[in-house]
This record gives sequence, structure tokens and C-alpha cells, in this order.
Amino acid sequence: MSETPSNPLDGMDLDAMMEEIISMAEGMDRNAQERYTEMLPRLVVTVTGDDQQLPEAIASGRLVVDDCTFALRFNADSGQLEFFCDVGVPAYHSREETYRKALEFNLCRTIPGIALGVHPSSGRIVATASLHMLMVSDASVCVQMIDTLKGVVQELRASGELALED
Repeated sequence: MSETPSNPLDGMDLDAMMEEIISMAEGMDRNAQERYTEMLPRLVVTVTGDDQQLPEAIASGRLVVDDCTFALRFNADSGQLEFFCDVGVPAYHSREETYRKALEFNLCRTIPGIALGVHPSSGRIVATASLHMLMVSDASVCVQMIDTLKGVVQELRASGELALED
């Protein structure tokens, strides 16, 4: 009969247990940047189907999937992997209405887990989401996030709910 491996937290008081858990999480956080750097090439090849975009994706985090332009970045301060997807340029004469609609989407959580924003220098509408690296076990989690963002952006563009330039 094989023995069940013992839990390393067995026999610890609550304070010691919390310290051990915090220590484990900090160790994972320290490795987050390294894990992101190692995962990025696999992610790019998986979502694009080839390695043509690999140099730019590694240098800038930018990649194009179908008709969607993405930017990915690891935020070392928060431990988050951030995903940005370009939605488009608001139509000139409907800019205020488009920004307002994007704010309403955020307020009402019309698109759960995804926020719409305005790129500070270009004025383009951007869909964004993030995952803490503790939740990213492998590239498949990121592939799902990219697929989700891509679907949301394509749906927003097709619906006409946001007045965008062609």
C-alpha cells in the first residue's frame, strides 16, 4: 500500500501556514517574468500559425491575429499579463458618443472581464484584459484570452454599436 504524500503545511499553526503560503507565492512572482519570456514564443506561434511575427512580438509584444492587432506585456509591478486589442478609431463626428458607449459598456459590465479604453496617444478604442501570472499555467490560457478578445473586437466592429471609421 502506497503512502499518501504528506502536506507540507500539516502541523503548522495558522501564522506559520500563512508565512509559508506567502513565501510560495512570492517565489512564483519572482519567476513570473521568466515564465512569460519563455512562454511568449510558443504563444505567438500557436495563435499566428507560424514564426514570422516572432521577432516583433518578442521585441514589442505586438502581434496580428486575423484582422486584430494585439499588444501583450508583462507588468512586473502587478504580476499581471496584460492583453490589449485594437478596436478602431472612433468616427470623427461621433467621437463623444463612441467614448460614452465604451464607458457604458464598462459600467454595465456588458463584456465581463474585458474593459474598453482609449489609447492615450492615438485616441483608438482598445479592448483590454489581464491575468495574474499565478493563473497562467501555460500558453493555452493566453490563447483562450486572445481568442476571447478577438471575438469581442470582431463582434463590436460588426455590430456598429461603436461608431468607428472604416
